[in-house]
Amino acid sequence: MTQILKTENLTKTYGQKTVVNGVSMTINKGDIYGFIGVNGAGKTSFMKMILGITFPTSGSIELFEGENILEARRKIGSLVETPSLYLNLSAKENLKNYCVEFGFDTNQIDGILQLVGLGDTGKMIVKKFSLGMKQRLGIAVALLNDPEFLVLDEPVNGLDPKGIKEIRELVIRLNQEKGVTFLISSHLLDELGKIATRYGIISKGVLVEELTLHELEEKCVKSVTIKTTENEKALEALRNAYPDVEIKLNDDHIVFMSSDYEVADLSKTMSENGAYVVEIRLTGTTQEDYFIERM
Repeated sequence: MTQILKTENLTKTYGQKTVVNGVSMTINKGDIYGFIGVNGAGKTSFMKMILGITFPTSGSIELFEGENILEARRKIGSLVETPSLYLNLSAKENLKNYCVEFGFDTNQIDGILQLVGLGDTGKMIVKKFSLGMKQRLGIAVALLNDPEFLVLDEPVNGLDPKGIKEIRELVIRLNQEKGVTFLISSHLLDELGKIATRYGIISKGVLVEELTLHELEEKCVKSVTIKTTENEKALEALRNAYPDVEIKLNDDHIVFMSSDYEVADLSKTMSENGAYVVEIRLTGTTQEDYFIERM
């Protein structure tokens, strides 16, 4: 699998304050990597080092499996903090200015505006855009160099639900249709959970965990914990009634590895087979709880 980004012990200090502390991260081609942490956890500082905006105090950055880092950064688009836009110009005029400044092909502008959902804004100046429209225009600017890797810092921060949905759909479309790999930072756990395929959790500058969506789902599986008067009979009855569910005996209680069934139905199944419920409760953790615990 092609690695887009690999860092080893990446560290950034300002005086006596360490804002990024020994971060070793791997992002593979095709990932939508959700970078999760509270405000001030070190997400933006990490991204700025990846982009060459600031320099690491120590550690290493490898892009596109060891390409020259200056050449590799030409394959990256980014939106970090507030997009720099010409407020008295239209969306198309903004992109033309950036194309002229950086030597990009102007023939792609109409296609990019369509891609980000701004193809019908015409001569409307950016000053009149909603915050969501401005964010999408910022992403359009980041797409002018046809990037393979897109770095977005809190792209839905401050947006209303409609704006958040627009950005989410755009990320998925770019990933699926154009094969763009993403590093997206956010403290909005629910939104990242709708699009991310891998996660990195950062707390006080330290990357405390990396995990895939599948690994996260396994850690957050909901279950029902049951204690009865006859656990062996209850276990046999439940396995016969629910053959597709993993059910196991753990010490003095049964763990029913699903929460998609009515508790009353489970209780009835067991009592009809001579096992009466002493205790029954939902267990497991939500994805939000899991992230919060580690942050």
